Amino acid sequence: MTTGTIINLLTIQIMAKITKKSQIKARETKLNKKSKEELIAIVLKKDNTERNLNNQIKSLKGEVNELSTKANNLADIVESSRKTLDIYKKGNDKLNNEFISISEKYKDAKESCELLSNSNAYFTNMLDKCRKDNRRICYGSVILIIIAFVIGFTVGVLW
Repeated sequence: MTTGTIINLLTIQIMAKITKKSQIKARETKLNKKSKEELIAIVLKKDNTERNLNNQIKSLKGEVNELSTKANNLADIVESSRKTLDIYKKGNDKLNNEFISISEKYKDAKESCELLSNSNAYFTNMLDKCRKDNRRICYGSVILIIIAFVIGFTVGVLW
């Protein structure tokens, strides 16, 4: 701080003291001019004002305590909500992991089903071919049996 600043601060402090002293002196002068009844009325008025202020202070202290209690309750609720949220997040993570696992199993199962479907189609075609081949063999066998029967019958008649 510079010297000028210090001097200005000291001047302000001195002026404030002088102003307070002059205010006190003026007040004393005014009170000295009052009668006993006026002084009693002033004191009673001051007492009443002080009592009202004390009552307001008590009331405000009660309100502050109440608000403090509510703030603590809200803090507890917030903490409880955070814990609950953490629990839900963990549960959600577990569900997501389970979902990923199930979707991978589903993909594997889907691929297996597609392979089985393709295999089924392949075996169905093979079965159809076998049936056709068996029909041919059956028809051929029947025809051979008929021919053999005819030949046997013919040879038997001829002998």
